[in-house]
Amino acid sequence: MLRRTPLKAKTPLRAKTPLRAVSPKKMKDAAESDAQKAEKPKRKRRTEPNYVADMDKVFQYYIRLRDAMPGGYTRCISCGKIKPFDQMQGGHFFGRASFSTRWSEDNVHSECIWDNCYNGEHLLGFRENLIKKIGQQRFNLLVVQRNKTKKWSDFEIQAMIVHYGKLCLQLSSSKKIPISKCVMDIIKRYDKRERNKKM
Repeated sequence: MLRRTPLKAKTPLRAKTPLRAVSPKKMKDAAESDAQKAEKPKRKRRTEPNYVADMDKVFQYYIRLRDAMPGGYTRCISCGKIKPFDQMQGGHFFGRASFSTRWSEDNVHSECIWDNCYNGEHLLGFRENLIKKIGQQRFNLLVVQRNKTKKWSDFEIQAMIVHYGKLCLQLSSSKKIPISKCVMDIIKRYDKRERNKKM
């Protein structure tokens, strides 16, 4: 049988200390510090465009156009199924976290949405078909490149957006695949900046 221990009595409440008079100077200082806290500058919204996000969109579109057949169908590099252009994504063999291979044309290929997002074993088929497509030597170079670190400057990313935007326009006209409005807006925005710099 368990023994019960007696409950301890609660400690009595202490008497409150009397309020002290506050000098006008301390009241003024307290009011100023409250005002400073209230006027704390808010975080500035980023007004410049997010170059990495824009580059991702243009580059992904270029990869899908590059791998597309005339007429708008593309073969998935992982499973080999042929699907319409709009049901494909740019799949990375080495993830996008590695900036050294994030925008490498050997690392990114057209991949169906199922394999790119939901199939955990897609890299097995991806690796096999990637080696068939680019060869063992270029695959080994890609592995070496992935282990390097790369910090892209804004200027480099803007130049790549312009370059891949031009390639998207060329491939779109030759393969008769229209460019999406979102990507077209990005291409126009950076092309306009490029023309303004030359003037």
